[in-house]
Amino acid sequence: MLRDEAAELGLRDLVVSDLGVRAKFSWNAMFRANLGSHLATRVEFCLPGFQARRFDELRKKVSRAPWSRFVRARQNVCIRVKSQKSRLMHSGAVIQRVHEAMQDAIEGRLTLVKPADEADALRVNVTLRANACSVRIDTSGDPLHRRGYRLAVGKAPLREDLAAALIRFSGWDRESSLVDPLMGSGVIPIEAALMAKGLPPGAGRSFAFQDFPSFEASSFEATLKSLNETGKRNPDFLIHGSDRDAGSVEAARANAERAGVLDIVRFEQASLSGAPALASLDEDAPGAVVSNPPYGKRVKGGASLPALYKRLGSFLADRPDSELGLVTADREFAYGMGIRLAPAIATLHGGSRVWFFRREAELPMPG
Repeated sequence: MLRDEAAELGLRDLVVSDLGVRAKFSWNAMFRANLGSHLATRVEFCLPGFQARRFDELRKKVSRAPWSRFVRARQNVCIRVKSQKSRLMHSGAVIQRVHEAMQDAIEGRLTLVKPADEADALRVNVTLRANACSVRIDTSGDPLHRRGYRLAVGKAPLREDLAAALIRFSGWDRESSLVDPLMGSGVIPIEAALMAKGLPPGAGRSFAFQDFPSFEASSFEATLKSLNETGKRNPDFLIHGSDRDAGSVEAARANAERAGVLDIVRFEQASLSGAPALASLDEDAPGAVVSNPPYGKRVKGGASLPALYKRLGSFLADRPDSELGLVTADREFAYGMGIRLAPAIATLHGGSRVWFFRREAELPMPG
């Protein structure tokens, strides 16, 4: 899904690897990826890979990188290291050599800080596998799921990037209604509204690359303007969300206003059985139901949870043409809905293993 999204953003030479999705670098591509990705955790600039079997070799090769484009003298840097099946296994020694190499390149001092103090530091990730070294510079700063709009949260909130992934996974066409009848603080309707309007999700936040010595504000502003103009749409449908908790509804409205999508979302206080949002889907406009129902591990629900899933399943059974995206940590709840489902994506969220479901999912579940 990230590869497909990167292609939609105009990134080129895409390759899926164990580190994520690689793309051909340009400043414009890096700006577009940070501003426009709903799914990425972060965007990193990858230096050309090399072999390193000795510490002096590591220092010499890292020092050849154009560090002056990314860091200034006396700036804080945080270096993380992972080493597997390599001769250079001592992570502290690797960090020391990379730190020294960066100082060699800029001919100045850099302050090395630990991850706990990395808030204003340049983040550098080093991976050694079978003596092959990868050095990556974080261009994002805070993880990209921190869009900047969600200041108010409800119980067990779904992370923004997972919400966006669930929406894409559901098969929603971005041209019809989408409903979340258990919305919490509204992240699923808001992410859907951003997609429907074609707004870049990162437009309201800052990035690490804005502190690079080589950063050109005019080029960044041109990229942001281009993304806003090429993607902007004015949907003629509404995205609906509801929750039985009044505080969650209030939080959702505040978050949607900050995100700039309050004009196409409608939030209402209602229980699942009385959710007017669900009534907006009918045979002529089946739309999609995308939701993160409670599953007992992060929100207490007791014996009422199976009944809640059954009520949602009963509604969907009467609307076979509606798309569905559902995330839960308890597969038995999903299987008890009474409609044809299969788990297709497994991932971690909040320390729990969760599954994405959709109707008659075709993707195999990861092992």
